Amino acid sequence: MDDAIARNPSVVACVAGTRILAMRAVICEQFGASAIDRALVRVAPDVRAEYEQLTSIAWVLSSTDYAVHDAIAAVLDREPLAFHEQVLRAAMGRSFKTIWRVLLRLTSDEALIARTPGIYRRTRNVGQMAVRANTRGRAEFELTQYPGIGPRDIRSIGAGLEVVLSLTGRAKARAVARPMLNGAIYTLTWRV
Repeated sequence: MDDAIARNPSVVACVAGTRILAMRAVICEQFGASAIDRALVRVAPDVRAEYEQLTSIAWVLSSTDYAVHDAIAAVLDREPLAFHEQVLRAAMGRSFKTIWRVLLRLTSDEALIARTPGIYRRTRNVGQMAVRANTRGRAEFELTQYPGIGPRDIRSIGAGLEVVLSLTGRAKARAVARPMLNGAIYTLTWRV
């Protein structure tokens, strides 16, 4: 990701195309491609075009991510936020079934926490994440420079943090977010 883009407050929030493609694969496997097809007729043409044409190296508007997944949830008669988080967690699990899962499982807690801001930079085009505290079974991150961050973004990022910890062998991983202007403070805990 271009750090100049990440620091520019006028940039519209986007998520990595690889994440959206992984989510699409999960939806197709669990609910069938027809659920996506039925949902796409419910969204605006520009949203549909962005979703249909995305690639693994693209940045996708967060608003497109949410609009499409909300439409799919509606087609499936699911609550949108819970559906989005369920699919996000499954997609991240799919992504981490590669060599990353093995390597990060063998990494110390301290090293994993130190790498987390780098992992974040690969998933969103806005915001800067920094480690504020790192002790045994607990870490605190500060997310800043994310203008207009909403509750859904905060919740999705927290879910992502939990998934990374869980998939790398940290038991009972839990992220609690405290919103702040243009960001959030995340407190992560896990059993040691």
